[in-house]
Amino acid sequence: MQTLTAAARNRIKKCHLPVTINSTVLPANNNLQGIFGRILQRAMNISKGTDTNWIWGLDPKELSTHGTLKYQTNPSVQDGESFAHKVEQSGAGVLSYDIETSESVSLDEDAREGFQDTHVQLVQFSLSSGMGIAMPWEGNYKGIIQRILTSPITKCGHNVWLFDNKVLRAAGEREGLDLRPRGTIHDTLQMFHHWQPDLPAHLQFCAQFVQFPFPWKHLAGTDLPFYGCCDVDSTLRLYTMLEATLKRDRIWDDTSYEVAA
Repeated sequence: MQTLTAAARNRIKKCHLPVTINSTVLPANNNLQGIFGRILQRAMNISKGTDTNWIWGLDPKELSTHGTLKYQTNPSVQDGESFAHKVEQSGAGVLSYDIETSESVSLDEDAREGFQDTHVQLVQFSLSSGMGIAMPWEGNYKGIIQRILTSPITKCGHNVWLFDNKVLRAAGEREGLDLRPRGTIHDTLQMFHHWQPDLPAHLQFCAQFVQFPFPWKHLAGTDLPFYGCCDVDSTLRLYTMLEATLKRDRIWDDTSYEVAA
């Protein structure tokens, strides 16, 4: 096996791509060899400037570094109302959703338990690639969030079947609100696992398959609203790719979604 050159190592470090450079990676993890090559190739493309989707020097607090992203991390109630109206008028569109809780920084992304006493802090949504809105779970935002979740639009989320939906149900029961998402609901974690059962299915890992333009999971402890917008943006991009791929490969079936009336 060839040893990576120092230049290649530096390019990968400079791009901050999620890969560990270790001489034992390839032989010890045969199912990850293709992933390793994919990440290395992207790092090379970014360093050469041929991958124009990569966003350099992104600072959540500095709008000028966000490129074409349209993340609303501090929306007004009016902004929330406007977004809810857009969702209700979207017809055949797809809405991604995600929640952040008091445990978001420490909780595994594929958690299945511990939701009964979990308290919601933020709820995020996206209707298109590069777009996201994060609303705090407080005051008038609660009614807006309820409107969006209970709208009939097709929805998707990452691990929503086993976590987010259960948290929302428990939170709603505590506060006397019906927060159960309605309509057809796709879980991108389950979809990705259906497509690639031997690979990890954490969202940031999956996001490399849609060329997401920067890593973001380290932002959970410093900028939760921006982090949440990244989650729903990447989830919607992932859903779009997986729907097309599963149908192309003829492995799309009724395990890819559930319907909540």
